[in-house]
Amino acid sequence: MSEIERLQRRLDREKTARREAETLLEAKSRELYQANTNLRQAAEELEQRVNTRTKELAKANERLEIHIRERTQTATRLSTLYETSRVLANARSLAEVAPQILQSVCLSLHMQTGELWQLDHHQQLMRCIEVWTSPSESLIEFEEATKGTAFPMGVGLPGQVWARKEPIWINDVVNASNFPRATIARRAGLHGAFAFPIMFKGDVLGLMEFFCGEIREPDFNTLQMLESIGGQIGQFLERKAAENALISARDQALEAAHAKSEFLATMSHEIRTPMNGVIGMTGLLLDTELSQEQRMFTETVRSSAEALLTIINDILDFSKIEAGKLELETIDFDLRLAVEESLELLAEKAGAKNLEFASLVSADVWTDICGDPGRLRQVLLNLLSNALKFTEQGEVTLWVRKLRETSEDITIHFEVKDTGIGISEEAQTRLFQAFSQADSSTTRKYGGTGLGLVICQRLVEKMGGEIGMKSRAGEGSTFWFTVKFLKQSIDRRELPSPPVLQGLRVCYLDEHPMNQMLLSQYCTHWGMTAVGASSPQNMLRLLRDANQQQNPFHLAIFNMVMAHMDGLTFARTIKSDPQLTSLPLVLLASLAQRNEAKRAQAAGFSGYLTKPIREAQLKACLSTVLGLAKDGISSGEPSRLTRHPFQEMEFRKGIHILVADDHPVNQQLAVLMLKRLGYRAEVVGNGTEVLEAVNRIHFSLILMDCQMPEMDGFQTTRLIRLQEANVTIESSSGETRPKIHHVPIIAMTANALEGDRERCLNAGMDDYLSKPIRPEMLKNALAKWLPAEATPILEVDQEVGTQPIPHHASISHSTEQKTFSPSQDQQHPSPITYSGMNSKTLQELRSLGGDQFVSKMVNQFIHDVQTCVSDLDDALAARNLSLTQDVVHGLTGICANMGVESLRDLSRQIERHCRQGALSEIQGLLEQLKIELKQILGNMKQHPIGAGPSVSRKP
Repeated sequence: MSEIERLQRRLDREKTARREAETLLEAKSRELYQANTNLRQAAEELEQRVNTRTKELAKANERLEIHIRERTQTATRLSTLYETSRVLANARSLAEVAPQILQSVCLSLHMQTGELWQLDHHQQLMRCIEVWTSPSESLIEFEEATKGTAFPMGVGLPGQVWARKEPIWINDVVNASNFPRATIARRAGLHGAFAFPIMFKGDVLGLMEFFCGEIREPDFNTLQMLESIGGQIGQFLERKAAENALISARDQALEAAHAKSEFLATMSHEIRTPMNGVIGMTGLLLDTELSQEQRMFTETVRSSAEALLTIINDILDFSKIEAGKLELETIDFDLRLAVEESLELLAEKAGAKNLEFASLVSADVWTDICGDPGRLRQVLLNLLSNALKFTEQGEVTLWVRKLRETSEDITIHFEVKDTGIGISEEAQTRLFQAFSQADSSTTRKYGGTGLGLVICQRLVEKMGGEIGMKSRAGEGSTFWFTVKFLKQSIDRRELPSPPVLQGLRVCYLDEHPMNQMLLSQYCTHWGMTAVGASSPQNMLRLLRDANQQQNPFHLAIFNMVMAHMDGLTFARTIKSDPQLTSLPLVLLASLAQRNEAKRAQAAGFSGYLTKPIREAQLKACLSTVLGLAKDGISSGEPSRLTRHPFQEMEFRKGIHILVADDHPVNQQLAVLMLKRLGYRAEVVGNGTEVLEAVNRIHFSLILMDCQMPEMDGFQTTRLIRLQEANVTIESSSGETRPKIHHVPIIAMTANALEGDRERCLNAGMDDYLSKPIRPEMLKNALAKWLPAEATPILEVDQEVGTQPIPHHASISHSTEQKTFSPSQDQQHPSPITYSGMNSKTLQELRSLGGDQFVSKMVNQFIHDVQTCVSDLDDALAARNLSLTQDVVHGLTGICANMGVESLRDLSRQIERHCRQGALSEIQGLLEQLKIELKQILGNMKQHPIGAGPSVSRKP
């Protein structure tokens, strides 16, 4: 191919490519044009949409701004309301916080000035009493015009609000027709205004008025806020009115209480002085020869006087508590003695109703404590008296248990339980209210002031405890309370013994002839030389003359309240004399001054007694005071003495005996015989309790039953002897028991078999008594094993009745001290005898406590012997010979002590067969015993012993 052809072909290809490129370019141009057209249309659409959205956002923003403005205004209003509530809550008066409220409202509502107006009730005008103005404004002329103007009802903005009793809004006060201050407001640049009333019980007391510099349209929310502020101020005024009324009532009540306290303090002395004569003289009268009718009349007078004294004490105590003037003493005392003493005072009442009456102090309670024994006894006596009052049959029991204990103090739980009428749930709500009873019929039937439980509650709370109760109508009641006591830090067992009063000289002063006579009678009866003084000056002269004549007085007694000088001042006068500074002084005070023991001690008194004076209390006090003085107690630190320390010293110096037996009949008889012989006894129910007791208390002797539950007498004795030998043993709780002194142990067993004595001695016991235990046998054993210098703590001629103690009870027991006339017993012997009961035993029981005591012992015997027989059936059914032997041994003991010899003999036979394992013989003997028992119990129930001979009691 030629060159030309090649060029021609190349040219054709280029033309073709050019045509294709032009075609493509044309197509692209058309596409670009179309795209540009579409883009222009889209831009136009977008611009339209943007404009639309912008308008929507502008409207939304406008609505949001309105909402924010409304929220801000609401928050401001709420803040104003809160601030108003806050300042009113702590305000003492409206005038005090008015500037703060006015400022808060003005700032929140952008007002230039605010005013507080108060109604002048006397002139019936509304007057401005407070103005607040913004610091940036100069409104002096308007402020002066406002303060200098008073509006009657209906005139001006204040008068209109007063008349209409509702908020009022004025757009522009300058153009208002009823606005006298319009000209001054125009010069001050004020236009908009509103005011709202301050209401109290529907009446207008005042109003608040506010002004701003612009014309402002009424705002519903603002008006609502202002109404709320007005309501708050009205409530504040109402509350303050109530508070002022309460303050006034309180002041009047305090004045009345003070006047009452002063009156009762005076009346206490005036009432108790004649009461002292009534009680004292009836006591002396009862010591004289009286006919039966005269004695009954005299006893009635004394019991009525004691009842009246109880009511007086309740009223005076309640008055002192209400006045906040009741103080507690803090002295050392023995808890068990305080409990026993309380029961002894009420034992006669319990015996008259034939009620079981017992106190149970847990063996783990620390009894050497510090506190106010008088107030504790007052609570116990009140609760126990109530229990006895509302119980016609059954029992009243006082339980004392440990609640908590530390090295320094102990919290003790007291519980008084009865089987009386009970208390309904509705009546329980009124029990601890003053002057209230369960219902009106209670007051009519049982009497009382309705103050007892209230006083108990206040006393317990003051002693750091609490009190409560649980009861159901017809099912008895349980009252309990707790008290925290300090533990004693010294051993008080070696306190000096009180001396005999005979031959001692006493000078006494009481400006009331009746009291003078009583003091003279008492002291003369005790073998003292008693000299009465007519005045403090006369007593001081007698004391000094006696010293100069080398025949000084050993003691001086005088009253707290005297005509020209009180007892404390007189005591200081005596103690300031060098010749008389060591003279022991005893103060006699009425109940109103009972808690002035600290002042009495500081003044130099060694003893302190409250009227009416009991003979036993006065004797105990004088004996103790003289005993302390003779042993060199510094007169600068006189002992604050009550009845308790003296009795505790006798308790400490006397013999302390422990009775270990698990049967109440045996417990009662042993304790009663010991009391009759003049010794104090305590009771436990098993060997474990014996070990706990001997590690806590120094016992002089133990009467040990051989067969007891949990741990018998043989095992218990062996462990005691190991402790005495300083051999380490552990208690059931894992604690190591300390070494103890050697204590004589006398076995008490119903067995009288050959070898029994040797078994007791081999176990470490010192002697052996077989049941029934006779007083002469017991007396000889005590004489053999107690120290020769031991002296009984009770008078030998006192006959004491005891109450039963449940099984496994702790080691306290109640007593009832009675003195029966032997001649009366001989003249009126009881004709009742029981078939199967030894007449000699019956006569011994009657001589110990009278027919009433015999009746209680018989009832307890019936209960215990039936329980033993039931337990025997169970033990035999289980073919348990060991348990059978233990049960029948107890049955043998109680039958022997009660003199039921036929049952005793059958029980001993059963006990012998138990040792031999002869079950068939045992069953036959048991059936025979049941037949015999049925006959004996039938006779006992059919012929109960009556009340017995008449009783002569010591005052």
